[in-house]
Amino acid sequence: MSLSSDLRGLNRGIGPAVLRAHIRLALACTILFGIVVLGGTIAGFLADHLLGGAPEQELRVGLKKKDVAIIRMAEPGAKTSVAAADMDTMRALPGVTDVFPVIYGTEPSHISINFMGQGFSSGMVVQGFEPDWISDEVDRELLTWQPGTPLPIIVNTQILAIYNNAYSKSRGLPELSPKALEAPIISFTYGKEPQKEGDTPPRKLFAKIVGMSSRVALGAAVPAGALKKMHTDLGKAAPDPLEAILRVSADADTDLIRAEVEAMGYTIREAHPLARLLRQVEVVARTAGLVLLACMLLFTLALLDVIVKNLQLLKTENCARMLSRGARPGRLRLLLALDLALPFTADLILGALLGYVVTARLTDLWLSPLLVELTGIPITPVFPVKAALLLALGLMLAAMGALIPRLRFHLTE
Repeated sequence: MSLSSDLRGLNRGIGPAVLRAHIRLALACTILFGIVVLGGTIAGFLADHLLGGAPEQELRVGLKKKDVAIIRMAEPGAKTSVAAADMDTMRALPGVTDVFPVIYGTEPSHISINFMGQGFSSGMVVQGFEPDWISDEVDRELLTWQPGTPLPIIVNTQILAIYNNAYSKSRGLPELSPKALEAPIISFTYGKEPQKEGDTPPRKLFAKIVGMSSRVALGAAVPAGALKKMHTDLGKAAPDPLEAILRVSADADTDLIRAEVEAMGYTIREAHPLARLLRQVEVVARTAGLVLLACMLLFTLALLDVIVKNLQLLKTENCARMLSRGARPGRLRLLLALDLALPFTADLILGALLGYVVTARLTDLWLSPLLVELTGIPITPVFPVKAALLLALGLMLAAMGALIPRLRFHLTE
């Protein structure tokens, strides 16, 4: 007899019960894969937009200041910039893997932008950064500037949050996604307007927003080389670094680094408290997600074991009939394994698809609007292929593990 007719004979008279069993398995797989999709989506959002913007293993070096009444001013005898020699010393400290100087423009700057029929114009603080500093967030090639090409600008993620949560509502304008900021060309002016004949006119450039990061200042952040070039074009000296970012290894002794840097006459601070809070939230979320996934996985495995047992009991009579008609036990065992593996593969595929579709829909309806309100950034559902494949493989092995002990027939061939 053919394989298909043997499989039909194995399920003769019990089709509805088998169908109900696989529907229950498909629903359990849907919930499991939905949890995996939701976890991967949230983890990706945190890593790309929040945690990635304030790495735990970065220290910010600054100049010593003190508050005098309502004014914050330099401490007596404090350094006025982060010296290159001091940065070399910091780079040689144990655990420090790199040092990135940060400069600020000293000339007036102004941007104008026309977007969706609305004109925006404002003065702006200009920060200069080393492209390698944020190349983990923005493609390094986008941060390369040559005269005659649009000046690449990075804006702080809070700019979009301020627009979406306040400005757009007050003006009746639509909220924007991060991609919207990358579309328009910006008119960028740097330098003072001439006051008398012979004064150097300001530099006028076209600029383009190429990415977002919560690490940069609340202004226009541009590659340091471009900012220095604008200063030299105006006949001015390039600004000295006012800050430096220390990138340190995971096992670095931050207390030792802090002591050494402070001994040089600088202040040093770790990631913003918000970053630490986000990391605490991430740990709690990951733990809760893993516990939920583990509980659902245990439930699914228990359900799988019960369903496999019941299916084998339902097929006992048909197995006996086929054995009495001359079916070999070895072939019957193969039929039972295929009869479980093939429909269960369909259960896994259907569960993965439904889990993604349902989770994506819930994300669009509930989670993404909430995150836009809180951060100004929408969330995009992500299907973690590797985790899903590992989960599917584990469930298939568990199903086969539940079946193997029951593939015994007390009949001789």
